[in-house]
Amino acid sequence: MINRRLVCAAVLCLGFLGAGCGDDSPSGMAGSGTPMGTNRIRCTASVMPTTFNYTVMGDTLQLMDPATGLRMSAPRVAAGVAGLPVYGTWLLDSEDLADAPFAFHFDLKMKLEPNRASAIADCKTAKGNATATATSAATITESSVTTLESKTSEMDIYW
Repeated sequence: MINRRLVCAAVLCLGFLGAGCGDDSPSGMAGSGTPMGTNRIRCTASVMPTTFNYTVMGDTLQLMDPATGLRMSAPRVAAGVAGLPVYGTWLLDSEDLADAPFAFHFDLKMKLEPNRASAIADCKTAKGNATATATSAATITESSVTTLESKTSEMDIYW
């Protein structure tokens, strides 16, 4: 179950058109879709240094922040390379905004690969699509993930 506090806090901060997952997620991943004037939306992905513990149960990833106990679940959306069962792409958040001037859909995904972790923000609108990806070096073990860098990536949709 996605922590609704994360989603609501991000939507409130972004204003009338925006969606995202906040940086208090155990994953250390964040993303947003933010209006930048009347003819542009910025899709942003961020990864911050953090450590979270995890378990994989089939195609569900359970994440837990060892410091706060905050937990969340994420379904697998793409298989990863051979190795640890956590390798692959996981859906951290998915939002549709019906009250925007046009249709807007936002997905925040986390991709885990040997020695790296990526936050992927997909912004889809009736006006166009954009994907932003931020990648950090990471230490990934059989029970935890530690992201080592702060990285941000932005892509804009113009119309």
